[in-house]
Amino acid sequence: MKETFHSFEKPENITIVIDFEFLSIAPILRQFGYKTFDQRDLENGEHFSREEVIATLSKFLDDRISDGTIKNCYLLTEEQQNIRFKTKVEIDELKIINCTSNETESSVICTIMYETNTIFDLEEVEKRCTKCGEPFGVIEFPADIFRVVYIHYATQKGFFYKLKCEDNSPEILGKLEHENIVELYEQFMTYRIGETFAVTFNLGNEVMAELKYFDENGDEIEEKKKYKCNTRLFEKLGDKPFIRLCLGCFEFF
Repeated sequence: MKETFHSFEKPENITIVIDFEFLSIAPILRQFGYKTFDQRDLENGEHFSREEVIATLSKFLDDRISDGTIKNCYLLTEEQQNIRFKTKVEIDELKIINCTSNETESSVICTIMYETNTIFDLEEVEKRCTKCGEPFGVIEFPADIFRVVYIHYATQKGFFYKLKCEDNSPEILGKLEHENIVELYEQFMTYRIGETFAVTFNLGNEVMAELKYFDENGDEIEEKKKYKCNTRLFEKLGDKPFIRLCLGCFEFF
């Protein structure tokens, strides 16, 4: 019997337009290499009403019709929402992936893979940033430094008191400095990444970091970086020695 070979599409060539019920899966899809779009890509999108979400996603799909890339674009939504999008986007080429909000993430991902005819390299998944999806500029980042940064972030944002943990950041900082993992100066903590990069966090009254590095001409570049800290990531640290940090978009994951 003649063996049949299937032609698969690369996730990098596919855009998943994500409806409200499936927003939590967006970081995973980006790690797998898919491009994504959802309401949060617009200013204040996280506060959109249901009608605003439908209008936003429909406008994005209409734009893909205009630029001719709709064939690589899929809408992830629940089946009962199909008619609302089809009314807004009047085209037979609209590709819809129907899942239910109570499905597991693994089930939704398997459905997406099947409907888009895609496969991915598992070795590449962990290298990709959960925010920008890029594999470049992602480094291993000491979990203890993230603990200090998270506690500072939660304190400045006013929700640390809600967490079921103590502020042990002074002890962690002392240990990190003693082991020459970080450098401390006044309210600043610096972590050096080889001889090329250095990340400095302001542990004072700001939630701000600074990335310093040398470009190809040997000139020093300084970039101010705003960041957010994921509570779920903090709570699941356990005994992990490292997490990951994307130096491009400054996302911890």
